[in-house]
Amino acid sequence: MDMNKDTLREHYKKLPNEDIERLANYEANELSPEALDVVKEEIQRRGLSDEFNVAADIQIRRLSEEEQGELIRKISIFPCPICGRKQNYLNAFNIMIVKSFIIVTTIEKPLIIACPDCISASAKNALIKNLFLGWWGIPWGPIRTIHSIFVNLRALNSEKHNSPTREFIEFVKPHSAAIKARIERIKDLNELLDVIYPD
Repeated sequence: MDMNKDTLREHYKKLPNEDIERLANYEANELSPEALDVVKEEIQRRGLSDEFNVAADIQIRRLSEEEQGELIRKISIFPCPICGRKQNYLNAFNIMIVKSFIIVTTIEKPLIIACPDCISASAKNALIKNLFLGWWGIPWGPIRTIHSIFVNLRALNSEKHNSPTREFIEFVKPHSAAIKARIERIKDLNELLDVIYPD
C-alpha cells in the first residue's frame, strides 16, 4: 500500500510500543523505505532504545553466514541455564516425551538449550518416562515411543556434537537481528530469552 510519510506517521503514532519494537526487531525488511524511516522516527520520538534501530538495520542488510556463526558462538559460551556451569559449550536438542493412556497418546518436543551433560540428563529422563508411560495407547503409543527412543538417543549423545545443531541454528536465526543488536549486554540465556520474548 502506497502511503505518504504523513499518513504513515499518523498510523504508527497509534501503535503501542510493543508493535513498534516488533516491527524493528522482526519485520523491518518487509517495510517500504518510507515506512522504515517513519518507524525509526517513532523509536526516537518515544525515547525507545536505539538498539531497535540497530536491529532494523541488521535485518535490512542481513547477517552473513560468518556473522551468524559468530553470534551462535557467543551464545554457546553462556553459562548452562540448568547447572550454571561454563565448562562446556551450550547446544540445543529437541527431546521427545510420550504419554499414553488407552486411546490417547500425547507428545511433547521441548527444545533443551544447555551444556552436553544437562542435555544428556534431560534425554535420559525422557527415555525413562517414555518407557514407563509411552506404550499404553492404541495404536500410537508403541509407535511414538519407538520414535522417541531414536530422538532421545541423539540428545543423550549430545557431547559428540562439536558444532551447533540444526535446532540451535534454527532457534537463533529468526531472532538474529534482535540478538545481534544487544549481544554485548546479554550475559546468559535468560537475558537472551527476554530479548526474544519480551513481556
